[in-house]
Amino acid sequence: MGARADVLALYAFDLELRRAARVTTSPQTAEIRLAWWADAVDTMAANEAPPAHPVAQALSAAALRRRLPPQDLHRVIEARRQRLYGPPRSLVDAMSWADATHGLIASLAARILAPKADPAPAALAGRAEGLGALLAEGASVSGLREARDQALTAANQALVGWPAAGFPAAALATLARTAGPGRGASPTGRRVRLIWAVARGRI
Repeated sequence: MGARADVLALYAFDLELRRAARVTTSPQTAEIRLAWWADAVDTMAANEAPPAHPVAQALSAAALRRRLPPQDLHRVIEARRQRLYGPPRSLVDAMSWADATHGLIASLAARILAPKADPAPAALAGRAEGLGALLAEGASVSGLREARDQALTAANQALVGWPAAGFPAAALATLARTAGPGRGASPTGRRVRLIWAVARGRI
């Protein structure tokens, strides 16, 4: 399987974690879904057959091929679990959450797409993406917008000279530029922004 398929498996895993809060009626029920994914990651780490779930099976294969650390996947799950009980209350907490979710997923995607490159630029882009997600949800954290802008600037500086093959791991952060309550772009607008970011090699 190619790198693209493995990255899609990683993003599908993250999407399943995000859905946990959307398709359940209480944080406790969502925790059960997240615990299922934690058990699935443990199964993968033990080289046992993954659960009969298409995303779990695809992620297991990708994790084996790309040697994705199970502790990183667990870190994403735990950050999503903490988010079930409300948004971060401080800028430090917001940045920590963004790094452990969007930032870590972007970093893992970069390791798949450009295994010889430093994944730090993608992690910075993921931080910006995560902070933008909090802004879009209306999180009221002082300094959040400024931190998003700083992360975008730092990521663009770090991306100079970075392998083009790895850029898709950082590209989603371009959608964070206009993030805010009620300011979400249309699906067409999102595609245009992503295409333009990839064409320029900048977020």
